[in-house]
Amino acid sequence: MSAEKIEQEDMRKIEQLANRGGGLVSGLSPNDVLVQIALPLVLILAIATRLITMSQAIMDRSQSAVLLDLWKQQLILRMEQVLGEWEQAAGLNVLEDPGRISWEENWPDDTRLSRLFSTASVLNDMEAFTLSLYRAALHYQPSEESAAEAFFPLHDPRETDATDVDHLPDDFVVTPERRAFALRYLEERAQRWSDTIEATQWDVVGRILSGLPPDDDLRDGRMARQMRRIADALEDRGFPLLDGVVRAHGEDGGE
Repeated sequence: MSAEKIEQEDMRKIEQLANRGGGLVSGLSPNDVLVQIALPLVLILAIATRLITMSQAIMDRSQSAVLLDLWKQQLILRMEQVLGEWEQAAGLNVLEDPGRISWEENWPDDTRLSRLFSTASVLNDMEAFTLSLYRAALHYQPSEESAAEAFFPLHDPRETDATDVDHLPDDFVVTPERRAFALRYLEERAQRWSDTIEATQWDVVGRILSGLPPDDDLRDGRMARQMRRIADALEDRGFPLLDGVVRAHGEDGGE
């Protein structure tokens, strides 16, 4: 039986089920009454399931068109690998549970947070960092041979010295438009990292300030100078702040 006939048969059964679910008849047992009440619900669920199945099929077909853009699939696959490796190396997951970060009085004392803040310094030059991520993604090679089959070589004429790029299949070549897509993709993720880390650093600065005595040397009526002093103290302890935090109140103008 064809798929179309099977579908028609299913709908016929649903219609029969609906007809059977008509009005209540006197003399029915309590169990029969419950069955009669349940029939319309079964009908609704059956139709809803069918609609969901059809909608999913339509979505799958529309997404398959995107998946046919092999260059985009390859770039995203490579970029996600590189992005995931950076997150792991930087220890970004330390921010998932701030309550577990170690403190000594009002100063951070956590090697994981120190590693994250130190690694995050590359975010100060977003353009250079994004480009480094792109180049890493372009040349990414999986460590496991079993995963290598999912990758094929990509050539960006601005990054490689391949002389026969013009003779490569389209999906192997990163055009200027595709390069721009990749750089935007990476910069958006990097910017989210920067925003998240900056928010944490502001929390750290706020906790330090709240614990400083009124006459502490780090305090200064000029916010820019006070921020610079706190930033220097944190850096000495192994917790460098991002430029966006340090310079939020402007330049300190020196001592």
